[in-house]
Amino acid sequence: MFDKVIEIPKLLEQVEAVEGRLSENHYALPEIKFKIKALKSGFNGEKTIYYYLSQLPKEKFYIFHDLRLPYGNGFFQIDALLLSQKMKLILEGKNHSGTLHFDRNQMIQEYNGNREIYENPVSQANRHKILLDYFLKQYKIPLIPGSYYVIICKPSAEIIISSGYTEAYRKIHRAGNLFEIIEESEKRFNRKVVNEATIKNISKLLIKSHTPKEYDVLPMFGINKGDILPGVQCPRC
Repeated sequence: MFDKVIEIPKLLEQVEAVEGRLSENHYALPEIKFKIKALKSGFNGEKTIYYYLSQLPKEKFYIFHDLRLPYGNGFFQIDALLLSQKMKLILEGKNHSGTLHFDRNQMIQEYNGNREIYENPVSQANRHKILLDYFLKQYKIPLIPGSYYVIICKPSAEIIISSGYTEAYRKIHRAGNLFEIIEESEKRFNRKVVNEATIKNISKLLIKSHTPKEYDVLPMFGINKGDILPGVQCPRC
């Protein structure tokens, strides 16, 4: 069952609101439109994962979407978490287009003649798993075994993994393989390690600890407050 359902990202709502309050020739509009496109792409990836997870039997897992939890002096964010008495699974969703090259140090996206370099999502997902273990340990919660996976949500994306990078071959999958991944994990982690009451307490803790990030949008794009058009907008425009 979904303990934390999918929601439209707050930043996307904020940036779209700013877009509608700027003049048609404002210098920040191209950057804002690019940001909206990127945010929508990420949200569409989340919705793809949500679609597949919503088909799981309700009694199987507690499911959390987009958790941002505090640890140490910062926060870490998990795209999707599946939790049961036997295991936990962390899913890191990617909805990039084009060709995606994975090696131990980075992910490289090639699309429409452009080349972008990102953090290796396999390392990112593994870090989030470790941080979640640290987070739960500070509340004296028994260690729940589990794993992590990177889910490629866009079916048209080409996946290329560097030769010898066996961890990526095991951890990177397409969204359509989610059920297979979950079933294999259930066979591997087949022993209950905590009771139902503990899982419910963990669920309450995660929901209580979730801390949405706050954004000050105007400085992000170098926009002055005076550039914002006032007044009530026509609902049909």
